[in-house]
Amino acid sequence: MTTVQPSLDLRNGDGTRLNFRKPLLGIDGCKGALGLSEDEVLAEIAARRLRWAFDLRTDDSERMFLRVWTRAVAAFADEKIQMPTALKDVFTWLLPPNSQLLGVITTEQLEHVGFGTSGHIHNLISCGKLESVGLAGNRKSVHGRRGPGGSPNVTRASVEKLLRERLF
Repeated sequence: MTTVQPSLDLRNGDGTRLNFRKPLLGIDGCKGALGLSEDEVLAEIAARRLRWAFDLRTDDSERMFLRVWTRAVAAFADEKIQMPTALKDVFTWLLPPNSQLLGVITTEQLEHVGFGTSGHIHNLISCGKLESVGLAGNRKSVHGRRGPGGSPNVTRASVEKLLRERLF
């Protein structure tokens, strides 16, 4: 049997392989990357040895929705990796570059960052933790809908505020 495309080899312009990791990891990703238990990961966060961890749960949730910056996990494992000391510098690494200029981030972009599913992001909008400014395809509506162009945009300022408030 002959295949049309035997392998998919995607590369950046400089020839390096594309990196599909999300900038924010959940607790399971941290456990796997560091070889630690959940309690050990939480203890390292509490001791501030594992930095840039955020609890992105909705207000009505009792359960933590932990997200840790991937670079912080790598720096925890390898002390040679440099880490920014200011949260505004972390925003530069985490959030899409065009959001600085536009002031908005799409739900899809937040999903790619690792904020959670679109459902979780919609819940953060519903509880007022993220500010919606309209649909990607229609600036007049602030409510999401199914289908193309149905993802709401949120303000970059509200994303930064949430991360600032929920930093461990």
